[in-house]
Amino acid sequence: MIFYGIIDAIELYVRSSSGILITQALKYIALWLLIDIPAAFIGSYQGHNRELSVYAIASEEKKEIPAQPWYMKWYVSVPVLGIYPFIGNIALMKYLMDSVWRSNLIYALFGWLLTNFILLILGLAVASII
Repeated sequence: MIFYGIIDAIELYVRSSSGILITQALKYIALWLLIDIPAAFIGSYQGHNRELSVYAIASEEKKEIPAQPWYMKWYVSVPVLGIYPFIGNIALMKYLMDSVWRSNLIYALFGWLLTNFILLILGLAVASII
């Protein structure tokens, strides 16, 4: 938030059209808080007062948990899934900078944005399943 405030102050200083006045930013924050906070309290109050409609049915029979395969161990999945978004962002930034500095690649930028978005969604889905 502080970083964007500094960037916005610089944009206002150089009279950029993308700069947002602090009063306008405060209006947006106030509008967001006036909608978000009451909605959170109303939802928590309703959720607290309702009877639980879904009950877990558990068996009395004890089952043994099977051993995990090698690719499900934490020392494999954490580095692989942790570096996955960074690799996608590095590839995206390379093509982003190439398309900015070489204008003949501007259409390739949108393809890479879409590809990176799809890969990020797939990676998050895999990480959430594992």
